[in-house]
Parts: sequence; C-alpha cells; structure tokens
Amino acid sequence: MMLAGTLRTVADHLLTLAYRTWSFGDSVAFEGMVVASTVLGDDRWLQFARGFTRGWATRSEPYVRLDCTAPGLAMVQIYRATQDPLVLNGAIGLAD
Repeated sequence: MMLAGTLRTVADHLLTLAYRTWSFGDSVAFEGMVVASTVLGDDRWLQFARGFTRGWATRSEPYVRLDCTAPGLAMVQIYRATQDPLVLNGAIGLAD
C-alpha cells in the first residue's frame, strides 16, 4: 500500500515538470507515467504522455536534432495501450 502511494506521488509530480520536446530525461519520465497508469489502474498519466506525444507527432517533421532523445519505448507503450494511430505514425516516422 505504501509503495502505491509513493508511486502515485511520483507520477503526480511528473505531471508538473516543464517538458520540452524533447530533452534528456523525458523518456524515463514518460515510461514512468505509462507504468504508473498500468500499476495503479488510473490512465491520467498515460493520457498526459499520449497528449504530449500526439502534439509532437502532429509537427514532427522536419525532425530536429533533439528528436534523437524522443521517448521511443514510451511511444510504443502508449500506442499499445491506446491504439492511437497518430502516436504509432510518429514513432514509425522517427524510426525511419
């Protein structure tokens, strides 16, 4: 029970950080949001990560240097959880 409370506190704090598209460390944060949503059964962290990723995907091209730090694993996890084609296309375009 205490671990779940700690996870919720950390995940909530991740929502308050000032993210930039992209920056080092974003990947770990987004992966953490996906895991927190899965473990705690609350999709608000997943939906935040999805929304941020969707925003990037709509304007991803032309790619910029920092796109090499995009949270690729988290994008795949977000797609698997949501079946959002925009997230999938963004991840595939980046991989290509």
